[in-house]
Amino acid sequence: MTAAAGDAAPVIAFRPVAGAEPALARLPAAERALLPPAATARRRLEFAAGRAAARAAVGRLLRDPGACAAVLRDASAGTAQPVALDARGARLPAYVSITHTEGVAAAAAFGAPVGVDLVRVEALDGAFHREAFWPEELRAFERALGEPRAGFAACAAFGAKEAVVKWLGTGLTVPLRAVRLSLGPPAPPERLGGLRARRFALALEGPVRAALRAWIGAAGPYLLVAVTADAPAEPADPLRSA
Repeated sequence: MTAAAGDAAPVIAFRPVAGAEPALARLPAAERALLPPAATARRRLEFAAGRAAARAAVGRLLRDPGACAAVLRDASAGTAQPVALDARGARLPAYVSITHTEGVAAAAAFGAPVGVDLVRVEALDGAFHREAFWPEELRAFERALGEPRAGFAACAAFGAKEAVVKWLGTGLTVPLRAVRLSLGPPAPPERLGGLRARRFALALEGPVRAALRAWIGAAGPYLLVAVTADAPAEPADPLRSA
């Protein structure tokens, strides 16, 4: 069973990085092979916590805790997007996105492509603002979020861009300003992975366009953004995209 249509939210699972040594020891060989030989001890724990969160999220989505045996990369699509597989190596009817920051890993699972990002709320300097955002983008996030905390709107906009490029499957291979977003007014609060979150209409504009749904929630110093849509992205100008 999946949750791909309407206003259904992605399933979110969290795992702490500290204490992830058992999860690291239990990594399937195929997952372990994704780690570079030179990966630091911290990076290995982050990876293991992220995979554990992804397996938990997929299990909740499919209502089968043991459904997901491994989370690998979709090499056939030419991207590094995670793919959920069962014990036989068959692809499960679930899309996955993984994120981690400062000791916490999170994963989103959904019945359609999904992107998720977890960021720590902090003030971002003017140079980063100019590199990452169009002025009207930040104003739209500030208006929609109505959050007075310093840096909240900018961190939400940055998290939304990270989530969108994961949803697209490109990752940060494109400049942040090329991912131009417009945030609409919020829907009533709802729960997302245990967080109090709000759902927004999110428009991806520019060379690639899409009508998206974004959930933005906060807990303590962290802010989580999850993004999905019912339809794939489309080039704004077919001639330019040929």
